[in-house]
Amino acid sequence: MRTSLRRALGSRMEIVGVEYPAGDDFEESSAEGARWVVNYVKTEATRCPELRFAFGGYSQGCQVFHKARAGLADENLQAKFVGATLWGDPYMMAAGTLSRVPKSWAGKILDNCAVGDPVCGGGDNLLAHIIGYTGTYTRAAEFLEDRLNGESGNAKSDLHGNDKNLPDYTSSLPAWGL
Repeated sequence: MRTSLRRALGSRMEIVGVEYPAGDDFEESSAEGARWVVNYVKTEATRCPELRFAFGGYSQGCQVFHKARAGLADENLQAKFVGATLWGDPYMMAAGTLSRVPKSWAGKILDNCAVGDPVCGGGDNLLAHIIGYTGTYTRAAEFLEDRLNGESGNAKSDLHGNDKNLPDYTSSLPAWGL
């Protein structure tokens, strides 16, 4: 992903890894990552008001994204996010990623769920979760480049591991102490 982003965006971007333990306690470790993201975004947005953000997450990293997004509910901060690319999102199983984000995020999330992925699509092929996303990074980088350039677009990837039309549960998401 890093290589694809560099190829698409060059020096217009800086890639920053989220600092969190990514441990077996998924809820707590992703909450720790979310707190780091919220602090980072607020600090950097104050330091450089013209700065914009994009997010990429795989599996537990998707949980970090959703929790951080909930902690960055301020409209001015949300406007600074150009998009997010997600792979193997555990929240797909809970309620469908694209159905549970605020309307302000419409068209800003590229949600990838490989066929057979048990984490996001209810499949029974763990390898789909582990290696089912190779070859998707160029498309993800192009998606973020389009969002950075102000273009709109479809937020559903060509991977269709979970196509259920599920209700919006956004209001029931806890704040996770952010």
